[in-house]
Amino acid sequence: MFSGARADAPAAAPRLMPVFFYREGGKGRYEVNLSYPQAASPGVGSLNKLLRQAAEADQRWKDGPDPDHESLGYDADYRIALQTESFISVVFTRLTVFGGPYPNNEQFTVNFDLKAGRAATLDNLLRPGAQAKTGKLCKAQLRKYYGEGSDEMITKEVVDGEVGKINNWVFEPDQIQIEFDIATHAMGAYACKLSGKTAAALLRPEGAVRLVTH
Repeated sequence: MFSGARADAPAAAPRLMPVFFYREGGKGRYEVNLSYPQAASPGVGSLNKLLRQAAEADQRWKDGPDPDHESLGYDADYRIALQTESFISVVFTRLTVFGGPYPNNEQFTVNFDLKAGRAATLDNLLRPGAQAKTGKLCKAQLRKYYGEGSDEMITKEVVDGEVGKINNWVFEPDQIQIEFDIATHAMGAYACKLSGKTAAALLRPEGAVRLVTH
């Protein structure tokens, strides 16, 4: 984290140096603990702004005291999933405590095309038809994982909707993960995993992401 780079990051990849923010909580006041990276290299476009916004989320914790809760907390942490000369994928985990028995957990990914200098889009990363193919693959994984009786929850419309959100996609050196949080609280979230040639075949050959397939 302090080096700003994954062990496999090439020398030309922008370094992502950590920034930390902490604010003590109290009665009716959020305790805030943020960790997020900022690129130390020039020419990264809006990357730093997007990374900071991802850590801050909807900033409910900036609204001030809430008299209905004794204890409130907000925490954001990150990991660098992919870091190359052409692409950055940073995964944020965000936790909000509202005072109830269960915190609200989120995962949010910033995917950034360094070649274009802007946030990546699925249209720019995937081959034609690849998004629909991904929906079918993930739907099969979800139904197998959750078992019988999940058909009403895991519909084509729901799965395609989650697959269509690029902030659910995590690009790693040898695989792609798509995060789903469509189940009940007891069942929790699920990450659809696509690796090797299956994952590589989804990507445009001229696109910003390259995967290791061996």
